[in-house]
Amino acid sequence: MSRISIIGNVGLDIIASSVDRLPPPGTEVVIDSISVRPGGGAGNTAMALAALGVRHELYGSLGDDAVAALVTDLLERAGADCSHILRTPKSPTSATIAVESQFRDRGFLTVEGHLRHFDRNILPDDALTADFVLLTGYFTTPALHGQPTEDMLRAVKANDGCTLFDPGSDPDGWKPGTVDRLRSLLPHVDVFLPNAQELSVIGGHSDPWAAARALHASSGGWIIAKLGPAGCIGVGPGEEFAVPARALPSTETTGAGDCFDAGLLYGLANHMSWVQGARLATIIATETTVRPSHDRHVRRSDLANLFRQHTDEFG
Repeated sequence: MSRISIIGNVGLDIIASSVDRLPPPGTEVVIDSISVRPGGGAGNTAMALAALGVRHELYGSLGDDAVAALVTDLLERAGADCSHILRTPKSPTSATIAVESQFRDRGFLTVEGHLRHFDRNILPDDALTADFVLLTGYFTTPALHGQPTEDMLRAVKANDGCTLFDPGSDPDGWKPGTVDRLRSLLPHVDVFLPNAQELSVIGGHSDPWAAARALHASSGGWIIAKLGPAGCIGVGPGEEFAVPARALPSTETTGAGDCFDAGLLYGLANHMSWVQGARLATIIATETTVRPSHDRHVRRSDLANLFRQHTDEFG
């Protein structure tokens, strides 16, 4: 059985929806819902894998407060492996407020908290010996920027593992030096997993195909880009594909990209082809956006029916 390591950010997510306008100072706006759940790219991916019945190892950290206890409890209830999550003394747990709206892209307010201290020194070497290693939440783990991430990617490759990298969005606005450093990591990445904005900025083209091809040319690995309602595209060694997404009335998109990553890992661990794995990942990510916050993850028992629905729509 394949070993899967997930390395990155774990914290608390507070999802506010639908926030179509912000309240003027001193006033109040009533919205549809506010939900609280475990989050971070690594936490979301682990919960999605657990729902799919996939064994995994989640390597992350939390703070030293009541929020950490809540996040741990909720992760464990969701089936995520918390045995490798460390506590950071005298540090608050990272939290993110996600503001969702049907009329514009979502926005985030994040407190870094314990993630400032998540560095290579607290990560055991065994985390880098798995068959598949996903590094996620790059921009929320500042102590791992640059050389530490490159060193980890190199170590996975030296152990004959497959490296997957999902950086997330840059809160500093994609400075040229940051983009150049990310590009320099890609030759050590087997599967790069940007969203549409990340693909455009890092790939240097507004056209998704041109950006994906440019990144593949410089890295040699797979570029599988998550394009939201448009599905995904993949450019890899000798192969290209596009996978459409079903048209569903999405209500909450936060974490959907992480669920995509989990679906792709499921496919790779089960020896699916690249396009089959990407198709599965797209189905899982799309379904995540229409399910209620308390029960949003796709289970293995759901997959056959979801594949049939997808096939009925696209042939």
